[in-house]
Amino acid sequence: MKKIVIAICSLILILLIALITVGLINKSKEDKYNSQIEEKFSKIEEVKYDQIFSKEGNQLYYYYQPNCGYCNKLKPSIVEFNDKLNDSIDLSFNKIDMSLEENFNAWYDWDKHHELYGENSNNPQDNPNYKFTPDELLKVDDIKITGTPTILYVKDKKIEAFEIGNDAILALLSNISKENGIDFKPVAS
Repeated sequence: MKKIVIAICSLILILLIALITVGLINKSKEDKYNSQIEEKFSKIEEVKYDQIFSKEGNQLYYYYQPNCGYCNKLKPSIVEFNDKLNDSIDLSFNKIDMSLEENFNAWYDWDKHHELYGENSNNPQDNPNYKFTPDELLKVDDIKITGTPTILYVKDKKIEAFEIGNDAILALLSNISKENGIDFKPVAS
């Protein structure tokens, strides 16, 4: 009986060691993948919010914050899309870090919004002066970012799309991919 208990305990110990080992291997692979994503993301050109009409050619401007959970979920797809761009396509990808003081003027003024439209108003469209359709966004000061992630698509120095949120951004990237023959598939996260 004692030998059976020892054998069972040994088997359980071996299984625990195997599970821990597999977990550590998977964690190591995940860490390596995340490190690769971070490295590729860091290579996407960083610009200031006021530069969006100054660049030649068609541009995507991705507004993000390093501590934004939604942005971090979207990051692998952003990297995947950027990797698929090539010189035959007139499109460049840029990012704007909204946590940097130099970009604070691009934020929508939620404090003033709540003063004017009430604390329960969380829709910038309650403000009749808020511009959000591409044909209204004619200059940098017209663009006010209400949250991250947000993306702007500038084509021929005119805003073609202004999208907020992961689903809307992925839909835009998918549409651009189809139009330009890019083999892009969003990364599940």
